[in-house]
Amino acid sequence: MRRNRRALTLLLFAAAVALIGWSVVWGRRLQRRSPEIKLGAAPLVGRHPLDSWDWRAPWQLVLPIVVACVVVAFAPRVINRWRLRWVTIATGVAAAAFAVALAALDGSDGLFFGATDPTEYYYNLKYTSSSGRAFIDTFVERLNFYSVHVRGHPPGFTLILKAIEETGLNAAWPVVALSVLGVVTTPIFILVTVHRLAGAVWVRRSAPFLVLVPYAIWQMTSADAFFTSVTAASAAAVAIALKTPRRSVAIGASCAAGLLLGAALFLTYGAATFVLVPIAVAASQWRHWRRIVLVVVVSSTAALAVLLTFWWLGFWWFEGFAELKKQYWNGTAKFRPWTYFTLSNAAVLLIAVGPAALAGIIRLRERVIWLLVGSVLVAAVVATASQYSKGEVERIWLLFFPWVMLAAAPLADQSVTTPSALRLRAWLTVQATAAILLQAALVTKW
Repeated sequence: MRRNRRALTLLLFAAAVALIGWSVVWGRRLQRRSPEIKLGAAPLVGRHPLDSWDWRAPWQLVLPIVVACVVVAFAPRVINRWRLRWVTIATGVAAAAFAVALAALDGSDGLFFGATDPTEYYYNLKYTSSSGRAFIDTFVERLNFYSVHVRGHPPGFTLILKAIEETGLNAAWPVVALSVLGVVTTPIFILVTVHRLAGAVWVRRSAPFLVLVPYAIWQMTSADAFFTSVTAASAAAVAIALKTPRRSVAIGASCAAGLLLGAALFLTYGAATFVLVPIAVAASQWRHWRRIVLVVVVSSTAALAVLLTFWWLGFWWFEGFAELKKQYWNGTAKFRPWTYFTLSNAAVLLIAVGPAALAGIIRLRERVIWLLVGSVLVAAVVATASQYSKGEVERIWLLFFPWVMLAAAPLADQSVTTPSALRLRAWLTVQATAAILLQAALVTKW
């Protein structure tokens, strides 16, 4: 059995390396022939359209190395001996520390470029209407006044920044703070979901693999880290609603789940595919069909209320999405061949989650974890098949990556014995090394 599992693991790694290598070779050929596809680091997106690989090793490189060393050294003891609530909180704090340390490798630019770049949300506040309602009401008709990044999303996040600005916090640092908040809370919400559905053991085994992750290099440079937190909170609320014995709590949690998922739809159109995760959460409790019906009815009603509220304010989600399609096909997407991105997107996913997820999924036997991981993988397939995820998925699919990392949980044994601790530390070291090398070599667009 162990020999077969090892052979299958090696086969999967070989296939992954081949896929990534193929996507690099073909992607670089496309870059040279058609620079307008704007990859720069195929299959990844870089800041320079032709070549965004630039190895740099400033003194700040020591920061993520120190964070990684602390996590690797103490993770086995923490996940097995601390109380569950402290394990959960520590996971979120450590994940944020690692992401911030990685971004700091490029100094203040690494932290603030994603907030202050002219293509991003904060820069576009100067073009918005004076009132929030007027901004929502005229969002679609004034879409061409905004940068490409704002045009590709619903008005929700810009509205949040506008509200923050009106409080007097007219600076880029609140935008960065929202990213930090997203990085801290996402693992917490995911672990709450795992605890409710699979139990404490799987929380402890999953926790360390939500900290040292290659996709952390895009979390601090993109508002999608905040979007990821909102969607993860919606899944956690569904899990709470399904598993709590109190009906009143179930109704409240269901309402929260619907409001959060509804809000996520107005932060990113990609949240429409994330709905497969709450569906998987509900499917894991299929025997309790009465509770599922309650949760579905209440949460759907709450989500519909958000949808209708924005419609009342002047923005109809489906009209916005229809306009997005026009913008999308008139932009860079028309130069990007779908045949390439169908598989290069998978290569990006493999790079973003690192080798631990691939090694762990061979050993995964827990049905609930399989449902969660499987749901986001299906969502990624749906997103690719829709042809609205042709590249840039290292940012767009931040909604999915943390859930895929649950596949690595079997690599962490529920034990503090020397062999299991060494195995966990080895895999965490691999993950951290992949993230640090990627950050030091790639100049990302965000």
